[in-house]
Amino acid sequence: MKRILAITALFLMISSVAMAENNATPESMAEAGFELMMKGEYVKTADTWFDSFDPSQMDPDRIEVAKRQFVAQMPMVGKCSRYDLAVRKDYGKSVVKLKYIVFTEKTPLFFTFLYCKPDQEWTALNINFSDEYTDLDE
Repeated sequence: MKRILAITALFLMISSVAMAENNATPESMAEAGFELMMKGEYVKTADTWFDSFDPSQMDPDRIEVAKRQFVAQMPMVGKCSRYDLAVRKDYGKSVVKLKYIVFTEKTPLFFTFLYCKPDQEWTALNINFSDEYTDLDE
């Protein structure tokens, strides 16, 4: 199981159109999915994180594969009990990397989100997760 999760599930590495709502922050965008994850609603979590990506910037089939991978892998780690923001790193005023730890019954998971603000709203560029603690150091 660890090997399945150890291969970082690189969901998306794109410049996409906003996943953000008005006044959304990178944290609020990521945590909207985590709140659903805590309830075991993995399909809704995937929808929250991935449905707003611009299909003109990313092959819709690739988005669906990423969503299916996430939904299939999450039950393997057991129930999620909580999440913590471990690292926030700002690159100038318009790029932010967030690293979260999600505590599950079997193993902690490490999620990384990369957001940019090209204009007025934050946009997700990359979302991935792993069960390798070394991912916190990247």
